[in-house]
Order: sequence, then structure tokens, then C-alpha cells
Amino acid sequence: MLPEKINFRIKQLLRIKRRLYDTLVVRQSKADVIENYWDKQLALLAKRADQQKDPKVIELCQKLKDIPGEVKRHVLIQYISRCRVLYRIAFMQWRLKYPTEHTQTKRLEQMLANLLRDHTKKM
Repeated sequence: MLPEKINFRIKQLLRIKRRLYDTLVVRQSKADVIENYWDKQLALLAKRADQQKDPKVIELCQKLKDIPGEVKRHVLIQYISRCRVLYRIAFMQWRLKYPTEHTQTKRLEQMLANLLRDHTKKM
């Protein structure tokens, strides 16, 4: 009996670990995509600024290039996290607007209120 419970808990913990790891990998992959896009757009902006000889934009591009990679990455990961929160808020609002017979309206309203409160605190 006891070994079965231990095995069950071990399997649960391994599933949790795998889900957390997968979530982290997905978040890092999204940050990679956004970082590559950022770099490409910055290069295009710098090229256009050089062609138009715009000193303010050239200076801005240089400042953006000087941002340390770890700072840029951290900001992008925070951006991704905030996007997920906004998505959750929008989904819950949609669910409240179009409930089904299985929708737990009170619980959903409470979860939405908590998300909105936390979201506005961080702004």
C-alpha cells in the first residue's frame, strides 16, 4: 500500500516537473523569436536612419544596441508574461459574456477580479 502511494506521488511530481520545464522552454523560445525580430527591426531602423541621415534616430539606435543582452531578454520575458495575463483576462471576460450551463460564474468573477487587481498593481 505505502509503496503504491509513494510511486503515485513520485509520478505526480515528475509530471509537474515536466510541465514546468516545458513551460519554461516555451517561454524561452518565444523570447528567442521576439529577440530575433527586435534585432532585425533595429537593423532596418538603423539602415533607414543612415540613409536619411537622421542624427536623432541614429543616436537612438545606438542606445538600443548598447542595451545589455540579459536586460533585453529579461524585459522580453516580462513582456511575454504580461501578454499571458492579458490573454487570461480576455478569455475570462469572454467566458463571462458567453456562459454555458457548466460555467461557475461566481468563481470566474472572483478569479477575474484577482487577475485585474494583480495586473493593475504591477502597472
